Amino acid sequence: MKLAPIFTDHMVLQRDKAACIFGESEKKEVVKISIDDINVEQDINAGKWIVELPPHAAGGPFRMSISSEEGETILEDVLYGDVWLDNGQSNIEFMLEEAEGGAEEIASGNYPEIRFYKMIKTGVIDGEVLRQEKENHWTAFTDAAFGEVSAIGYFYATKLYEKTGVPIGLIDIYQGGSSITCWLEEDRLASIPEIADYMKKYYDIVENSTEEEMDKVQADYDAAADRYNNLVEELDRTRPDISLQEKLDLTGFFPWPPPLNKTTIFRPFGPVETMTKRIVPYTIKGVVYYQGEEESVKNFEYYEKTGENTQYVKLMEALIAQYRDFFGDPSLPFFYFQLPMFIEFGREDSRDWALIREAQGAVEKPEDNIYMVSLLDIGDYNEIHPKDKKTPGYRMADTLLAKLYSGEDIEDLKLKDITKRDGQLEISFETSFGGIKLSPNLLLDYRKESGDVAYEEGHIYGLEVSRDGTEWRVPEARLEDGKMIIDIDEEDTFIQYGHFNYGRVNVYNNLGRPLRPFRRRIR
Repeated sequence: MKLAPIFTDHMVLQRDKAACIFGESEKKEVVKISIDDINVEQDINAGKWIVELPPHAAGGPFRMSISSEEGETILEDVLYGDVWLDNGQSNIEFMLEEAEGGAEEIASGNYPEIRFYKMIKTGVIDGEVLRQEKENHWTAFTDAAFGEVSAIGYFYATKLYEKTGVPIGLIDIYQGGSSITCWLEEDRLASIPEIADYMKKYYDIVENSTEEEMDKVQADYDAAADRYNNLVEELDRTRPDISLQEKLDLTGFFPWPPPLNKTTIFRPFGPVETMTKRIVPYTIKGVVYYQGEEESVKNFEYYEKTGENTQYVKLMEALIAQYRDFFGDPSLPFFYFQLPMFIEFGREDSRDWALIREAQGAVEKPEDNIYMVSLLDIGDYNEIHPKDKKTPGYRMADTLLAKLYSGEDIEDLKLKDITKRDGQLEISFETSFGGIKLSPNLLLDYRKESGDVAYEEGHIYGLEVSRDGTEWRVPEARLEDGKMIIDIDEEDTFIQYGHFNYGRVNVYNNLGRPLRPFRRRIR
């Protein structure tokens, strides 16, 4: 009898659902599992097996015994609590030790009842990965040993724990630069026509290229990436005061995306097999997801071709359905982030990130346990990895508390209605929690709405109106009695807020949550 790699000392079991213990066996035998006052005995067949333990009150630590004819495995310091799966790309992967304030948290943090299990990042399962899996383990937030945890995971987990006292387990499954297609099974991708062109590109490469050809393309790419990194490092060392324009002139843009092949971790339906499924169906409370950066080009190209912003919506819906199938819970809570502001120096603002944000907003269904947290008011210019992970982490914690733990209700500010009358638009809002306000933040006025003024008090940043949907201008606007009043021309037909890759926005509800971006045709 062999247990799945995730079963190690210090693990956290989900408290309010049947906890799944699983592995493989070479023969039919009896498995006995004991923990606290729970004793389960079950016949298992050769091959993959699974045993369910009944729900248990939060607490511990406990000692778990798992035995069969082949011997006994003892797991020490096991807790019952809430287990969250962190999934996505680099901004959920961004480690605490690299985040703003992370060093201080690591030095002072002491949360023995919060643990994390970090999946091995790999595109293939080989002997080396199997060896690493045997050494992988759960790590508690103690003794400065947790610097590699997701920074966002750390901040939302610690706030959850401080508010509820319930032990927390985090399972970190992510890969920087990964597409959402990496995390979806092949048959699910095949059922989404909006992604057919990308899948055809992948199949054309792997079916019509030899292994030697694919290896050569990968080697050439790695060499180009190394040349770029070495040049940037050299410039940073020898010319620390060089301007961004001079650096771009000398280096160009980082070579991206990496090539597709049969083994890369960036291939469609790859990591879902080599990473996610390695822990399925370990029982979890829900999923926290942060991804979309890598989809901006694919989604934009589909939008330009069809006029429909549906590609990322369909992929997200498929991912949520997949997780619910994986973990046997048709209403598994799914929480995700709406992308922050970002533009790279020297790039045109094509509004491709704005389209991803719009698609993300279309996925939210609170009635179906699907919730979004907006990050529209944060983001570092020319840096795709904002170092402030406390803000998104705490916002996620507040949302989790409100929706699942009977905490104080809190949501982003949302558009309710737009009324046109007498050369003005009147915009009303929901989830204002007592009012709306304008607040400065760290976003730059990249679009020069207020000229040379650092921050213009009373100015509503991020609004645009247009007659034809192509030429946009910033209108005069103000807040009155909890509504937004905007002066327009009679011919104006379209309005949008925050619908750009990077720029300043400054509208919040009374609880400090930002107004979500929107674009509308004026009735």
